[in-house]
Amino acid sequence: MNPKLLKFIILMTIIVVLIWIAGEIVIIAFLGLSGVASIVWSIAMIIVAISLSLYKSLGNDKDKNDRNW
Repeated sequence: MNPKLLKFIILMTIIVVLIWIAGEIVIIAFLGLSGVASIVWSIAMIIVAISLSLYKSLGNDKDKNDRNW
């Protein structure tokens, strides 16, 4: 695995977890919403994290494996 890609995935995971925790605090403490809002927030954060990771990794593979046949 490319070291730059690994660094990106690790840093992105840390940032996504921090944003997720901040969102949970806002949902529960400040907005006073129910558990459904927390579930929706968690699912949205998982989808964003997976999408960013796939976009970055597939984009790198496409550039690396380009061959002139």
